[in-house]
Amino acid sequence: MNKLLNQLLLFGFFIGSIKAMQIKPLHKIISDLQRFGLRPLDIFFRLTNGSSKYPKLLINSIPKAGTHLLERAIILHRSFYRKLLPTLTEENIKNYGGLESVSKKLTNSQIILAHLTYSKLKEKIIIENDIKCIFTIRDPRDILVSDAYHLGRQKKHRLYHLFKTLTINERINLLLRGDDKNNLMPFAEFINQFLGWLNSKAYVVKFEDLVINSHKRETTINNIYEFLGIILKKKEKNHILDNLISSASPTYRAGGQDRWSNYFSKDSLYEMSPSMTDVIENLGYKI
Repeated sequence: MNKLLNQLLLFGFFIGSIKAMQIKPLHKIISDLQRFGLRPLDIFFRLTNGSSKYPKLLINSIPKAGTHLLERAIILHRSFYRKLLPTLTEENIKNYGGLESVSKKLTNSQIILAHLTYSKLKEKIIIENDIKCIFTIRDPRDILVSDAYHLGRQKKHRLYHLFKTLTINERINLLLRGDDKNNLMPFAEFINQFLGWLNSKAYVVKFEDLVINSHKRETTINNIYEFLGIILKKKEKNHILDNLISSASPTYRAGGQDRWSNYFSKDSLYEMSPSMTDVIENLGYKI
């Protein structure tokens, strides 16, 4: 009874917060309720079916590599829901006591999202707390373009003042070379910080495999849930596949693959940043 009361109080708090803000369209409010497992039917389902048989999950990724797409692929299975935390980064995780504190508080069926660079200590904490980790990657050239759009539009971002008046190509150039004065690391150097996850116990998912075509998408969904120890029923799988792509995503833009070629050629990219060749190959993409 106490657990039910806590869940319902959390639901009421969330609804009250939304009413106070009055800034989100209805379809995004509904999506948020689903993401955080706060729809009444979701709460009832967890309380009546139990959650201990489902793993704790960290979805980690390079920023703009499809974090929320993978989150959606998981929360569309009613047994999973996101913990009430923002996407964790190197900058904000200390506000929640650090990775070890967050990991110890995570319970079965809960998901946390993160953009955490690799270290042996982080991997050790995740393993010791029995958390499954999925690491999402994307062609770094498409991440670059997505980042350039994002930084020119997000007024709350600390670097908005640098990017707001620049063209998309000027933003790309600035990201590639970095800016020491404003603590902006060169793009290739930034990506390299995440590559250790490729050789960890994390399960690696390519963003492109979720968007390229229906056959690849279905295979990828099957593999993800197999990693989680879940055999999907046909109805569950169809529900995930039919509802995976959503404009309600908090970072939804155009998505897709090979969009970088609309902005620069292979040769011009390597002229601007020769180290990008290694980054692309290390992530398993063709030059």
